[in-house]
Amino acid sequence: PSGAAYDSREKLLYICDMENGRVAAFGEADGSLRILGAGTGRVKPVKPLAVSVKEGRIAVTDAEENAVYVYEGPAGWQKLRTRGRLTLRLPGGIAWGEGNNLYAADFLNKRICVIDQGLEMTVLHGIPCGEPYGIFYARGVLYVADAAYGCIRCYRTETGELHTLELCGHRPISVTADTAG
Repeated sequence: PSGAAYDSREKLLYICDMENGRVAAFGEADGSLRILGAGTGRVKPVKPLAVSVKEGRIAVTDAEENAVYVYEGPAGWQKLRTRGRLTLRLPGGIAWGEGNNLYAADFLNKRICVIDQGLEMTVLHGIPCGEPYGIFYARGVLYVADAAYGCIRCYRTETGELHTLELCGHRPISVTADTAG
């Protein structure tokens, strides 16, 4: 597995299986395992890398297609076609934020991008990035693991306030917290 996210409301663990090109949902209550979007069409992630879930909506980054996909139940997978000129190059982590904004770690472009509800993708300025990979959002704070700078960035999306946790010789590639932050 290359990524996982837990939906406490549905008691499901979503798992990215990049090697086999699929995303699975593991049911905590009954031990079931189902593949998302199996048999629902040809649109699906090719190399799903990271996953985030919010209110039944699942977002996945695709390392091969440099894209973001969203899964919404019976409708299956939808590849987000963002407006504008920005493109992702090896999107790493992904996180749902407030108002259904999506944050994506754009690893090779050394930045964090925001995709709003209107599918407009912009660069989130205010977070210096070298190799941003893992990200997590909780309670107004975006956490970014940056392997190049050896730190975790904590960015308050409302105020732009930035704090840095230096990890002295370590190169973090992922970060997570509980939903309380």
